[in-house]
Amino acid sequence: MDNENKYKELETVVLNRNQNKSYVTRLEMELGFIKTLGSADFFLTAYDIVNELKQKSVVVGPSIGYANCSLINFVLGLTTINPMKYDLVSELYYFSKYYPAISISVSDKKKTSKKSLARIKSAYLEIHELPMLKAYLSNNVKVDYKFYQKKLK
Repeated sequence: MDNENKYKELETVVLNRNQNKSYVTRLEMELGFIKTLGSADFFLTAYDIVNELKQKSVVVGPSIGYANCSLINFVLGLTTINPMKYDLVSELYYFSKYYPAISISVSDKKKTSKKSLARIKSAYLEIHELPMLKAYLSNNVKVDYKFYQKKLK
């Protein structure tokens, strides 16, 4: 499949997965970056791999670094941080020296098929197994999301 067809496929997936109509302008801008940079295949590969992992009940955690600035990464489920909520600038990702790359945290790397591991190596993806995610999945860890306000003097 050539770059134009890959781009059209990515565009369809992204716009179909988007549940928030106010994101369309930003998504179209990011899709334009991807088209110009010719990296639609990277996103489709990452999306396939993450979906495979999720279907095998592998917990996929947040990514690290500039990848969290991309709304497309969030809409595709590659990251768990919504860049719109935190006013993150997508250009930091698309024009960084690390683009295209993403580091994905998972609870169980062993459930990743050999075929996917080969695709990961060829697609600038990194998958890291985090013991905390594995413990969370087995209910050995209770995550406490309490935030305490500190009074300013």
